[in-house]
Amino acid sequence: MSQLLSQTVKRIVKSIPGTNRVLRMSLRILRKQYWRHNLRRENLAEIGPNFPNQLFWSQTELIQIMSPPGTTVLELGCQNGKALHAAAIRFPGSKFLGVDISREAIAAAKALTSQKPTENVAWFAGDIFEFLKANTEPIHVLCSCATLIYFSEKELEQLLSVLRDRGLKALALCEVTARGQRSVKEHIYAHNYEAIIAKVFGKKNRGLNYSKTPFKYEPWESQNFEGAIHFFKVSATL
Repeated sequence: MSQLLSQTVKRIVKSIPGTNRVLRMSLRILRKQYWRHNLRRENLAEIGPNFPNQLFWSQTELIQIMSPPGTTVLELGCQNGKALHAAAIRFPGSKFLGVDISREAIAAAKALTSQKPTENVAWFAGDIFEFLKANTEPIHVLCSCATLIYFSEKELEQLLSVLRDRGLKALALCEVTARGQRSVKEHIYAHNYEAIIAKVFGKKNRGLNYSKTPFKYEPWESQNFEGAIHFFKVSATL
């Protein structure tokens, strides 16, 4: 259904001169509505951390980059906020920002915070680019677990470029990986994160510190792609 709507919008907009910008905006809105529908259907507000998420948040490298006082950590696709809230309690000297496109998930995260208050965590429901426009503070660490698969390579490069200019120092990613961008299924992508990081941050920064931990996870294996946890250090000051 989403694909049919996208094709219809393309045909209509292409018939009108000078509307490339309108086309891009229309497709983004369609895709956002598509995923909001699917996220509501899956009721992410009630989903606890799955296997990759549990493995991801227990990694020593992630703990090391979150713990220094004054660090601001952004989790993209924070779901119901359980993992990020636990990190905020554990590291009171750091600041944590949770962003998710599902309003139901963020409502659950806010409810969790009200039950166990902590002042160093904040939540935002909506598109990540909308969040970055509204919040201009520095961001030092980006965390993402099974979320960047919804970004095309161009969108991912755009996101990382904005975060680079905000002072990003490290990335912790638990994602499907591939050699080059490939579509796993409609609107889902597997990326070559090493190549994208090198392009956005420069090859010399990619070499500062990088580790990759592959793991087996049946829903991802069924698509013949590899699940892996990546840690990138893109600043020598971390």
